Amino acid sequence: MLGAAVEALILIKFALIPAPQGRQITKSAAAHALTAPPAGLHYRCSEGSSGQGAERPASRYRGNPLNLIRVMPAKGQDMATASPRISLFLARLIGPVVLAVAIGVLANGAIYRGLSEEFVRSPALIYITGILGMSVGVAILLNHNVWAADWRVLITIFGWLAAIGGAQRIIWPQATEAAVRWFLANPTSLVVAGVIWLVIGAALCFYGYFREFAPGATR
Repeated sequence: MLGAAVEALILIKFALIPAPQGRQITKSAAAHALTAPPAGLHYRCSEGSSGQGAERPASRYRGNPLNLIRVMPAKGQDMATASPRISLFLARLIGPVVLAVAIGVLANGAIYRGLSEEFVRSPALIYITGILGMSVGVAILLNHNVWAADWRVLITIFGWLAAIGGAQRIIWPQATEAAVRWFLANPTSLVVAGVIWLVIGAALCFYGYFREFAPGATR
């Protein structure tokens, strides 16, 4: 419909301009005017061609915009998925640290209880660990916010807990002190936490170091 309107305008234009030497402007001539290149645009022939049907504008954009659209991820896709390399890297990074902490809690419970008591007596230490924890959590979520029904969800949960816990220690440090004191008041709480961290650390180490994530995944 739009093409027909443009064609009609061109026909009217040619009708108003007197044709030289009595030549009549036909519809085919008007259609040729639609497809004719603008004045002043230079053409060149591609190398190795005969020059017919191979003429292209010298300033033509060589890249295809559709190629860029094909390789660009959809909005939010990079936040919902993560490559196998990122999952393996985070599993190998977080797994050994969590596993070492869990073994330390189970093997030296009295030492860790004393460290926790010193921790709650220092608001500055609570604040600093809040900044570090939130930074680590946000860094993990920016690269690995995957909610899948496999071991990768452990990394995502770890990132959310670190980000939320760090923000809470920054905004409301006195609540952290009360929570830690309540935690230390229960004799078995430290052992339960150590067992949970031991399972998570062992699982991340197993999937990160001893099992292929997917066919063709690079170690």
